[in-house]
Amino acid sequence: LAWKLEAQMNQHMSATARAYEWHQMAPNSEMALSALSQSARNQGLLALACHAEDRLEALHGIPARKEPSAIDGPFGPVTFQMMVLGDLAQMHTSDNNPKATIALLKDVKHPSGRNNLATAWFMLGEVQKAHDIATATWQDFPDNLYAMGIMVRWRCWLQGLDRCQGFAAPLLATRPQRSDDAIARVETLRFLGEEALAQQAWQDTATVVVVDQ
Repeated sequence: LAWKLEAQMNQHMSATARAYEWHQMAPNSEMALSALSQSARNQGLLALACHAEDRLEALHGIPARKEPSAIDGPFGPVTFQMMVLGDLAQMHTSDNNPKATIALLKDVKHPSGRNNLATAWFMLGEVQKAHDIATATWQDFPDNLYAMGIMVRWRCWLQGLDRCQGFAAPLLATRPQRSDDAIARVETLRFLGEEALAQQAWQDTATVVVVDQ
């Protein structure tokens, strides 16, 4: 099996994708679900692993566990199903399957999902569409520095670096609320050639409490 080969080489993300394909072809296969759970957990895709384990228990007649309560994140509540979608999107994108990511996230509203959707469109070469999604996400969630960061990069791609220099000030002024935003803030300032501001943002991040939803 393709899954076994990937797992033996410790290619956990690829193994997760192969196990998921196996599960899609054989939804009631306990072996496929066990493989999916194992590889997803090894990769750190814990929501997907739990989802596979829940499905496996259901096949054994074990009553379904109560779904965990939504987590209050800085950009709105995050449900367990949203976490599963996020894991699947990460899996598909890492497996160079952006079309699957787009199909999965086409109606998503949470900014993390919209950022993943934008990245998938970029992988397909649709830079303008990716830029427009990231821009809309940033406009709807101005504190989402990850969205601002990818939007700035793609705007530079489309319009040139000079059209992006003005984003250094709002990048520095916006306080990150998640680790992804803190990293995006520093990386984007460096991308713009603002090394001193990037150092300031890095030092400033040490005083900010961030979460990962």
